[in-house]
Amino acid sequence: MLVIVSLFLCLTGFYLLQWALKERKIVKGLPPGPRPKPIIGDLFDLPPPGALDWLHWLKHKELYGPISSVKIFGQTIIIINRHRVANELMEKRSGVHSSRPHVPVAELAGWQYTLGFVPYDSRLRAYRRALHQEMGNTTSISKYHNILDMETHCLLFHILKIPDCLMQHLRK
Repeated sequence: MLVIVSLFLCLTGFYLLQWALKERKIVKGLPPGPRPKPIIGDLFDLPPPGALDWLHWLKHKELYGPISSVKIFGQTIIIINRHRVANELMEKRSGVHSSRPHVPVAELAGWQYTLGFVPYDSRLRAYRRALHQEMGNTTSISKYHNILDMETHCLLFHILKIPDCLMQHLRK
């Protein structure tokens, strides 16, 4: 029992020492932000439930400037509070910033080529082009009007027949 407690205390001390040394390093390239706490990071710097997010981040802008960052459970989030900067990053440099994070589980499940997991490259652009051709304009959508009408009639019939089961009808 004493060995287990000693091992636990040593590992905890090692983790805290490693975290303290890591936090002393100034991360180059990240905008300013609040000092993160161990493990949870800046979790308490997120907007509280029910608060208006934009007001919370406006106060954040006054403290840290137009571009700031928070770290939550090891994930860094960049907050951009200036329209011009956001526009430049999201529209003019979207090719640099638009890729998706690598998800190893998607590869294990064989989903690496599905639309939700493909990184921003020529394959994603081809997928989006094909999707836009199939669903992106009114003429292509008009192919589905008959199916939409039939499903709408079916839903309304079931709602009129058994109105108490509305959520079950909507999920069908």
